Amino acid sequence: MSWPSSPGSSTTHSSNPFAGPEPSATAIRDLNIEARVPIRLDSSSTSYYAWKTYFNLVFREYYLTEHIDGSVDNAYMCSDPEWSAIEATIIRWFYQTQEFFGCHQDNSTIDEYCMRLKMLADELRDIGAKVSDDLMLSTLTAVLNEDFGNAASNLTPLPQPTFQRVVAYLKLEERRMTKLKQRVQHTALAAGRPYPDGASPM
Repeated sequence: MSWPSSPGSSTTHSSNPFAGPEPSATAIRDLNIEARVPIRLDSSSTSYYAWKTYFNLVFREYYLTEHIDGSVDNAYMCSDPEWSAIEATIIRWFYQTQEFFGCHQDNSTIDEYCMRLKMLADELRDIGAKVSDDLMLSTLTAVLNEDFGNAASNLTPLPQPTFQRVVAYLKLEERRMTKLKQRVQHTALAAGRPYPDGASPM
């Protein structure tokens, strides 16, 4: 995991100005990060800098800066269970404070919704919190609007479902539903029932 260093900052372990007592993985895990970082990261640059500032304060207070400033080789430290546990907790914090998990389809098309999810996943990746295909898939299907209720239930039998395959399926289902709605509207017009309560055009 890495965090953008400020210009001229040292990358050596010994000169880290915020080095301190090794934090407890248990204490870090139990920290209420949403209370410490009351900013949900979205695509605006303003929210990003406020979000990052709050996180930097937490990292400094709990001596976690070495986990994100590039001063320690994470590949070397991954064999340390305590270090790995803290790394996992920090990644979970990023997820908890990211707009990715509050993103809903609402009235967006499948294309618009999936592009939004992909952009947010890319932002998470840029801060070292990679979103797996399984997580993308579960997030996508969990917050589809009610029109896709039947479509979501039909995803289980799909062989080796991936994010791309499910998106392709949902696009086909969206087109099918659009054509069905158009057919219903056409039938209503043909039957002479285009206006509610028996009203007729002027």
